[in-house]
Order: sequence, then C-alpha cells, then structure tokens
Amino acid sequence: MMSTWLSTHGVGAIRAQDTTAFVLYTNERGSILKPTNANELKATVYFTLPSPPSRTTEMTSVAIDFSSQTARVDALRILSGIEELWEKKLLGKTDEFRLPIPNKDRANISSTVAEGKGLALAVTVDFESVHGEIEFRSVGLQVSVPSPAVQAPPPPPPTQTIKLDCGVWNTTDVRRWDEPTKQTETRIAFNTVFSAPPMVSVSLNSADVGTGEEGVFRAKVYATKVDVKGFTVHADTWSSTAMYSAGVSWVAIGF
Repeated sequence: MMSTWLSTHGVGAIRAQDTTAFVLYTNERGSILKPTNANELKATVYFTLPSPPSRTTEMTSVAIDFSSQTARVDALRILSGIEELWEKKLLGKTDEFRLPIPNKDRANISSTVAEGKGLALAVTVDFESVHGEIEFRSVGLQVSVPSPAVQAPPPPPPTQTIKLDCGVWNTTDVRRWDEPTKQTETRIAFNTVFSAPPMVSVSLNSADVGTGEEGVFRAKVYATKVDVKGFTVHADTWSSTAMYSAGVSWVAIGF
C-alpha cells in the first residue's frame, strides 16, 4: 500500500455562505480570514482538493499549514458533495499540524473516486476577539493507494493540472468615490488561461459606506458571467445605504 497527498494552496480558501461577518483576502502566502463583528467569532472556510488517484481506497491523515493571532482551528470535516465522510471537533489548534485519522474512522472512498465525486475540506475557526486573524498557507489530505503489481506499467501522467488566478478590485477603478451608486460592476480578465470556466469566489475586503438614518450597513459582492477569459464582478447596496467604495478579493480555480 502506498500513500499520496492531495494538497491545495491556501489561496484557494472559500468562505462559507453563512460566514458574512468576516473578510477573506489573499496575499503571496495564502489567504487571511478576519472577523468584523465582535458578536460573531466562529467561521467556516472550504478548500476543494485535487481529484484522488483512480485506485484510492481510504483517507489516512489531514494536515493544515497556517498561522494565527488569537484564533484557533476548532473543527475539521471532509466532504464529498453534501456527504460528510469524517469530522473532528474540539481541536484547539493554534499552529500548523498533521492529524492522523484513526483506523476506525477511515472511510472507504473507493466508491467516491469511481463515481467521479470531488473532495473538500471544511475548516472551522474560533476567534478570541474581533482583532484576531488566521492565515492559511496550504491544506492536504493523505490517501492510500494500492501498490501496483511488479509487471504493471506505470500509471499515465495526469492529463489536467489545476490552475489558479487571483486578484483584487475596487469600485473606484471604474467610478469616483464621491459619486455613489447602488450597483457597480465591471469585467475582470484572467491572467491564467483556463480550458473551461473556472470556479470563482469573491469576498469583500474593504468598504466605505454611509448608513443613513437607519444606521444599517448593506453590501453584497458576487460574480456572474464566468467564462474561460474572465467574469463580471458586482458590488451592490440598497435602501438608504450609500456605497462610496468597496474593495473585492477574488480567486479562480479550474483547469
């Protein structure tokens, strides 16, 4: 039996849809997650993992390379689509670690591989205060693969390589800050050449808004019209909120 690692760079972090009181942005080392609301200090981010080898049988360990300030990794989940394959809670990790998966918990994923289902790692983070932050550099899942027979030819080289592109955008790139609008959008061109439309994730990294008499902060950023050349990024507000400027971090992962 041999083992191999399915690893993803930290820049591929994707914020959970219900994790709205946090900002997620990228740098040259990976992704940084920060809380923005002192009453919401628990967040979940997802990492999509490379496709396992065709003869993969089970998961053996998981590793996360990160650093933190007043934050800790509290729980991990390994997912295949909506199916949860494994979970570990109450970790309390404040620095990089490798966690073996006990034999009794090693789910057989041969059927997952045969059906072409993807794997993802969900990481839950607890912050001690709104001033904390965590930087993800890489994550990985170790899997077991049967050793090939002596007479068997070597496996063919992979036909696809995961490609990554990322960047930042601000509404002031396309309009003046003192001319706020409810909706601002523009077309972002990829620097990476994709063979198919990639998965694009966007997150709010800065905002300058007027909350009006209601005192309510309203902002929404999202991507549409994704193709192999780029996508359209949106920064919207509504009601009495005036959006003077908004900054967006984005990451595209594909082939």
